[in-house]
Amino acid sequence: MDYQATNSLKADSILVPVDFSPASRFALLYAARTATCSGGELTVLHVVHEPGHAPGFYPRKEGHGQLVPIDEIAMGMLKDFMDKMRESHPTSQPLRDARLEVVQGLPATRIPEVARLRGADLIIIGCSPRSRLSRILKGSVTDDVAKRSEVPVMVIHSQDESPEIARLKRAVHEPAAVIPIRPSDNSAAESLIRPT
Repeated sequence: MDYQATNSLKADSILVPVDFSPASRFALLYAARTATCSGGELTVLHVVHEPGHAPGFYPRKEGHGQLVPIDEIAMGMLKDFMDKMRESHPTSQPLRDARLEVVQGLPATRIPEVARLRGADLIIIGCSPRSRLSRILKGSVTDDVAKRSEVPVMVIHSQDESPEIARLKRAVHEPAAVIPIRPSDNSAAESLIRPT
């Protein structure tokens, strides 16, 4: 995309992968704010891994070893997660209207694939702080998604107590507000959330 020529990114359809971590909660809030500004729609995606000993199933904790289809357990977890997000942010229309989706596989490959299949214009993904050595040794799903994706990927770096995250939480409730972006961040992100 030629940023100089367009000066904005299209964000009619935003894919937000979540793993229920604080980083994915913050990314979802950022995506909701972006959708508010762009008029876009959210798809919240959870990618589950199959356990090797029982492909297609997760053990149910309260069922004393009972096996339950993996998609059923994962969708229940995603619905619980979204219910809490909606309860915490009741004025956020994008959160209320978000489409929920669960797929199986490896997140690094399935996230870009779902973005392509669903026609997403943007992926907004959270990233937990880790040491550089840890990222080098273990790799990063976020890095892999960014490398494999055919659509722009916005990475939201988060720390639970950072002032940026506190502003982000408040911004979801302010329809005309623009989220401040640090100068070190990508200027394309700023044009994306600036109302026209």
